[in-house]
This record gives sequence, C-alpha cells and structure tokens, in this order.
Amino acid sequence: MAPTLRATKLTRLRTVSQEMLALAQVQDWDALAKLETERSTLMNDIFSVPFAPAEAGAAAVLIREVLDLDARVVEFVTAHRRELGAQLGQLARGRNAHLAYTEA
Repeated sequence: MAPTLRATKLTRLRTVSQEMLALAQVQDWDALAKLETERSTLMNDIFSVPFAPAEAGAAAVLIREVLDLDARVVEFVTAHRRELGAQLGQLARGRNAHLAYTEA
C-alpha cells in the first residue's frame, strides 16, 4: 500500500474511532455497530502489509490514539452491558414472581 494512502486510512481510522466514542457516550449502539464495520475494513486494509520504517513512527502515534479511543469505547460498552444484565435480572425476577403468584 502506498504510504500516503495508508496515512489517509490511518487518519480515517482515528476519525471513525472518535465518532464511535461519541456514539458510545450517547448510547447509540446501532450507529456504533455500523461504524465498527467500516473500522474493521480500515484495519484490515491498513495492517495487511508491514509498515515501512519511514512511516512507522507517525503510524505508531495514530495507532496509540486509536487504542486509547477504543479503550474508552470499551468502558462505555462494558457499563451498558452491566446495565442490561441488571435489567434482565429484574425482568426474570418479576416473571418468576408473577408465575409463582399465578400458580399459587
């Protein structure tokens, strides 16, 4: 891959990661999932061949930024999963109570 094309894709990867964080902050999970598809394609394109030594330094800076953004997205996703788990637990307890009441 040409260095300038890879640099453009790396910059787009950072932008997509920033957008994903913004979507995670407002809990727009559907839009976040759609961006994950683009992100996955970008990552496959970017990392399909090794970086040349001349581009490795700049790439490392962008990659660190993307990893930091990803970690923040994961924090939001993890918190949301915990919330969903708690809600599902409440629903199950309510259903069990309803069944116990109607069967008694």
